[in-house]
Amino acid sequence: MNSVAVKEAKNNFTQLLHLVEKDEPVQISRHGKTVAVLSSVEYFENASKSSPFAESLDSWQKKSAAILSNEDIDSVFNSERKIESSSRANEFSNIADLWDAK
Repeated sequence: MNSVAVKEAKNNFTQLLHLVEKDEPVQISRHGKTVAVLSSVEYFENASKSSPFAESLDSWQKKSAAILSNEDIDSVFNSERKIESSSRANEFSNIADLWDAK
């Protein structure tokens, strides 16, 4: 995988796109630290489909759809919202409780 600094990427963007079109991802770094990867859509889709996180998320979504009805999920997210940072965590906790109950 090629690696370039931000300034070089900016100055040579067209050339980098040619590399990407040949399925050669390019790492872009700032101050020696990689901050982004430029890749073809196909490379990105293949990489994201095969990641352990993507596989776990897909499995969880399928399991959730089989266990919880849309009404269950809607009832949690349409309930009265609290204006506090923990309200989102409470919503997910409620979903987990519903899941465990089924």
